[in-house]
Amino acid sequence: MFTKSQMTTKIGAVTRSATTLRDNVQAIVLSASGYAFGNGDTQYFTKLRAGIVGVNVTKLDKFIEASFPVKFDKGSETYKINRTAMKELRIERGVATDPKDITDAEAAEYVSDVTASLPAWYSHSDDEAGKGGKPVNPAKVISDAADRVTKAQEKGKLAENGWTLAELEVAQSKVLAAIAALQGKAGGDADTVVDDRNEEAPQVAYGAQYEAPAVMQFAAE
Repeated sequence: MFTKSQMTTKIGAVTRSATTLRDNVQAIVLSASGYAFGNGDTQYFTKLRAGIVGVNVTKLDKFIEASFPVKFDKGSETYKINRTAMKELRIERGVATDPKDITDAEAAEYVSDVTASLPAWYSHSDDEAGKGGKPVNPAKVISDAADRVTKAQEKGKLAENGWTLAELEVAQSKVLAAIAALQGKAGGDADTVVDDRNEEAPQVAYGAQYEAPAVMQFAAE
């Protein structure tokens, strides 16, 4: 993530550069998202929008609003935090909901994640299926959620984030039910990638056929 001084330098470079304009805009947007995530500072989104020329700002606005919990306010011509969505994002990532308690490392990790997952701003389409232009991958969503729950537990923030063991067990049972349904549809097809080793087991809750994954075994807090 760029420092504040680097952000100012980069924004200046964007206004002068024609050959690397789109890439510079992308890099600035991604780093600006880290400041918004880490301490609620949206000034770099606003400064970028006000300073650039030769860019479709409507398309840029749509990309930013679709990818991050911020929104451009036409009245003040500034970007503002969507507080509800930002709180949900921080909880989802297993970090503090109060910006003053979020570390620089956590903000940088967020920037790294969105850098890896988001497409270029200029390729964004309103018709794209998933957040940031990628179709939602349920397996990745479940895996990422499990990682975040584990991190929250390790930091002793499971209860603080409003997650209870009972809720997680209910969520797990739904996942197992979905897997069982897929196994039933597979019908023994040799070409399927679904693991049907337990397809004869009718139950989907905890039992002999389904043991609770290690990441879902929590100590009471």
